[in-house]
Amino acid sequence: MTDDADLQPLVAADFLALADLLDSATGEQWDTPPRRSPDGTIRIILDDLTQGGVHKHFGTSVEGRSLQATDLDWSYGSGPALRGAAGDLAVMLCGRKLPAGRIEDEQP
Repeated sequence: MTDDADLQPLVAADFLALADLLDSATGEQWDTPPRRSPDGTIRIILDDLTQGGVHKHFGTSVEGRSLQATDLDWSYGSGPALRGAAGDLAVMLCGRKLPAGRIEDEQP
């Protein structure tokens, strides 16, 4: 059985890799999705970006919105939904623009 403390370095490494990817990617590179992290890792990243409030450092707001991952069982918030792949939601929360159609917006 793996202890949560044993997973922390692995999650931190994936989080740093994601941060590096977000920092160095150009607009054209978002035409194809980034490598998908394991479900547990991307779930922790999304939780940190939302519940931890880290998204605010990237100038993004999720107030009054629901975020829903389409490729794993994860959601956050309430209100009109923004739906997309978990990796795309993480990219969006970090203030990066994605090609049209990658995030479905339920807002009227």
